[in-house]
Amino acid sequence: MTARIGLIPKLTAWVRFRRPLRHAWGQARFLYRNVLAIGQYEAMPLDQPVPRMLKVVDTAVLVTLEEIALRLSLSQRLPAAWVVENTAPEGRHYLWPAFWHRLSHRPDIPDHLRCELLLQLRTGDQVRSLLDVLPVDFDPLANVTSHDEGQRVGYLLNTELSVREWDLRRGEGASGSE
Repeated sequence: MTARIGLIPKLTAWVRFRRPLRHAWGQARFLYRNVLAIGQYEAMPLDQPVPRMLKVVDTAVLVTLEEIALRLSLSQRLPAAWVVENTAPEGRHYLWPAFWHRLSHRPDIPDHLRCELLLQLRTGDQVRSLLDVLPVDFDPLANVTSHDEGQRVGYLLNTELSVREWDLRRGEGASGSE
């Protein structure tokens, strides 16, 4: 059976040799996922797998990581002042690497990890965000070793409000990046 979606002839021919899918939506998701993967592999070296380690940091380390991202003008970060004002001083914050990010227009900036970030706030709420982190800053961070804690964080990263949504609910408007 051939998966024919007709979007791109070259990719349609490539999909023909893969295992057939039963539903049209499944075929579209399959093709879309492979188109994204092809684009990522052209830009990222294949010998650099994304680390699959959940990291935990305290607020002081988080502020330092945010300041490094600001100094390098990385695009995914929160203002350090917002982090200090809103996060719990003794909070545990989690970083989960999503993918490698390369700034091809800025060769002076090394490849870095775009991480999903789960923040614990002073109000007791937890919100999610993104943070770009250099590998040299990511590697020494403490790993989460508890399977239960890792599953709980994974669930929260998929269900909690984003920082922007949380700010809008509070009525103060979005915090945005600096």
